[in-house]
Amino acid sequence: MGTTAGTVAAGDDPRFTGALQKTANLSDLTNPATARMSLGLGTSATSAVGTASGDVAAGDAPTAAVTAHTAASDPHGDRAYADGRFLQLTGGTVSGSVAVNGNLTVGGVGQVQFVRKTADESVVSSTTLQNDDHLKLPVVANAVYTLFLMCIFSGGTTGDIKFDWAVPSGTVLRWSDQTGVSGLHSDVDVYSAPGGTTQVAIQIWATVVTSSTAGNVQFRWAQNASDATATIVRANSYLQLTRVA
Repeated sequence: MGTTAGTVAAGDDPRFTGALQKTANLSDLTNPATARMSLGLGTSATSAVGTASGDVAAGDAPTAAVTAHTAASDPHGDRAYADGRFLQLTGGTVSGSVAVNGNLTVGGVGQVQFVRKTADESVVSSTTLQNDDHLKLPVVANAVYTLFLMCIFSGGTTGDIKFDWAVPSGTVLRWSDQTGVSGLHSDVDVYSAPGGTTQVAIQIWATVVTSSTAGNVQFRWAQNASDATATIVRANSYLQLTRVA
């Protein structure tokens, strides 16, 4: 025991100068603020826990305190770094250009739905209207949509093609085509097939107004006259719905 290297320090060793005392509970620190920064605590270590302005929110803080915090113009002091481009969870307006890298999903007004026919589909010797295997899209209740269909088809000049639409109960679908012909969803229209392997397109525009029932808007078609030469709705035909109200 002694005061030189390699000895056990005595209780009255003069090397014990400036040591923190247990009974002082860190009150004998020369610079508490610097010590907190060295420990990575920042200024939050000196903030009170409570519901007042500037407090750290308690786990059981009342709803009013949380609401006041989220409603504050700059609750975290970082809004300036975002250049004002915060988007509220409910409502709000974004001014200026918005760039989206990736897919954009919209669930309400402005939603665009698209389906492409991925394979040819044939009907032979049948005039019974059938649901197309691919050309259908869902609609919600009490909404308004615009519809566009590009139906590419071929067939014999005897069979031709006819079509109508299946819609949810109460839905009004009013359509028109490039020839000026129009009708409701239950009206059946006929187009002449070109014969052979020649393919032609039907273009149809429609307004779809749903009632209290959701469901699918479904394209239906068949031969207009029974014919052994197949009527074929071709791959890459497509249906598009855009919600407008």
